[in-house]
Amino acid sequence: MTPRFSVVVPTLNEAQRLPATLAAARNAFGDAAEYIVSDGGSNDATCEVATRFGAHVIQGNRGRGDQLQRGFCATRADICVFLHADTLLPADARGALERVLATPAVVGGAFSLEFTQPDRSAILIRVLQHAINLRARLFKTATGDQAIFARRFVLQEIGGVPRVPLFEDVRLCRALKHKGRFVILADRVATSARLWQALGTGRGILLHLSLRALHALGASPRFLARHYPSPR
Repeated sequence: MTPRFSVVVPTLNEAQRLPATLAAARNAFGDAAEYIVSDGGSNDATCEVATRFGAHVIQGNRGRGDQLQRGFCATRADICVFLHADTLLPADARGALERVLATPAVVGGAFSLEFTQPDRSAILIRVLQHAINLRARLFKTATGDQAIFARRFVLQEIGGVPRVPLFEDVRLCRALKHKGRFVILADRVATSARLWQALGTGRGILLHLSLRALHALGASPRFLARHYPSPR
């Protein structure tokens, strides 16, 4: 029986975080989903962990856009969910998607988010969380941390996930919005604040805004990716 959902997780050395991510996804979807881990060359136990949780592992070159597209090409289900390896789906994710996608005009969307692991910069993290959710609701866009989802046939029409190393999420949301309604769910995913904390929240916000502005002005994602730090 073909599963109704495909959960695609791009990974690179995520053996520590992947168990919680896949456990939460399985708790939400159970056997109604297939689980695909698209690995970018991990040298830890990421692939072994994925296999242990029943995920199908695809290996290839590093790069989130490339990894997501490889994962998408392996999907069979009607609905694709692109899930970061440090993001936990809510228990009712399946119900939330089924309710919103009962409207044919809706082609895809994303969840709201809540950051985990606040430290002494917790106030800035909460301000950032609020700002991201507000931007998502106002402009109907999302970051990859928000678990973007879409109908598979629509993804096929737009060529899948843009194969760029940075801002593939921005480009994907833009393409989906040209095909129909893109919705932001009130349901929240729990995503790690590790990148912001590693950089320093204030510095991280300034860097991210600068890179987004340069991308909007036409800078190459490949060039911008050289200046984007890894959270690992």
